[in-house]
Amino acid sequence: MPEELEGELADAERLGVKPMRVGDEGFDDVINSGTVKWAVTEEGELVFIPKHLQGTELKHPVLTNGAPVRAAGEAEIAGGGGNYFGMEINNQSGHYWPSQESLDIGKEAFERAGIPILLLVPGNSRLPPERATVPRCFLGGPGTAPADARGWSPGGGALGTVA
Repeated sequence: MPEELEGELADAERLGVKPMRVGDEGFDDVINSGTVKWAVTEEGELVFIPKHLQGTELKHPVLTNGAPVRAAGEAEIAGGGGNYFGMEINNQSGHYWPSQESLDIGKEAFERAGIPILLLVPGNSRLPPERATVPRCFLGGPGTAPADARGWSPGGGALGTVA
């Protein structure tokens, strides 16, 4: 879905959405207003956006401007003022198709950020056949890279890439 990135980023800009980190101004409002989308960047940083805003579903690539991620999903988080708990996190993403192992990466990132997790819910467990390769040109590399059965490109350290 690389061809959709420009429009997805434009939606986020129009709505004034920028990726947030735990403790950022407005973080409490975002997590307490509904489901959030999250990603762990290649550098290990945990970032969030609201799933929906003003009737528009925001997409995972907004979290990193379309760059590869180590893990991605959705979460229900409660709390405020630095005291948070993850009621539920999953690895649901139609763009990144994260592996089941990525859920553990997400859980660790949430806990490092001070958000203990109550429930892990596996999501994308199987990559559809038409997504057997991951477009690398979208991520800065030429051509396509073969993907394993879960849809992850070998090497490079990225566990998830936009398809």
